[in-house]
Amino acid sequence: MQLGIPIYTVTLYFGAVVGIILGTEWAAVHGLAASKVCAAMILLLFPALVGARLLFVALHWNAFRRHPQGILRHSQTGAAMYGGLFFALAFSVPLLAMLWLDWWRFWDAGAIAMLIGMIFTKFGCLWNGCCTGRMMQTRRGGGRFPSQVMEAWLAIIVLLLSMWGAREPRPGGFLFLSALAGYGVGRWLLEPARETVDRIWGISVNRAISACLVVLATSAFLFLTR
Repeated sequence: MQLGIPIYTVTLYFGAVVGIILGTEWAAVHGLAASKVCAAMILLLFPALVGARLLFVALHWNAFRRHPQGILRHSQTGAAMYGGLFFALAFSVPLLAMLWLDWWRFWDAGAIAMLIGMIFTKFGCLWNGCCTGRMMQTRRGGGRFPSQVMEAWLAIIVLLLSMWGAREPRPGGFLFLSALAGYGVGRWLLEPARETVDRIWGISVNRAISACLVVLATSAFLFLTR
């Protein structure tokens, strides 16, 4: 019997569950209330999904303008990770204030949850055939650059390096900002290897966002440790 559930959806939600569990564990070890952190992460998952979908729709508006009903259609998948990040960060400001959670320390745990979720989701992309890499010509023949696998490895490397850097007592936000900058650099390098690159006025949207995040994360880190 076929359930008709796309593999991408399974990896997306499984990654979210595992990410929230491990992110909450990190927060509890570092002195935050586990129940509040878990609740906040679950609540922020919804604006993150909405933001990721809205940015994807905005970048492909020419297609959705002719068929706007496809925006809410489950069969038409598509999401832009940076849109989810921005929406989650914005909604977290009032939410964390209401829960009396430190914003920077919460997002240290949130970075762990996001990167773990990304690892699972990228393998869902591989199965789904989205976020594909460019065709390459080698001595052994042609093939596609494994962009989904490389982005999953990027998330793994950034996660491990950020956690390693945060093993000593660090100011709140260190892990989050290092993860943000590390992922931004990696995504900037990997973006040209994708088959489809979203552009506005000839500029790669994801590369521009990645560069801005690196600058902002570095500036915020210098400010916090001043």
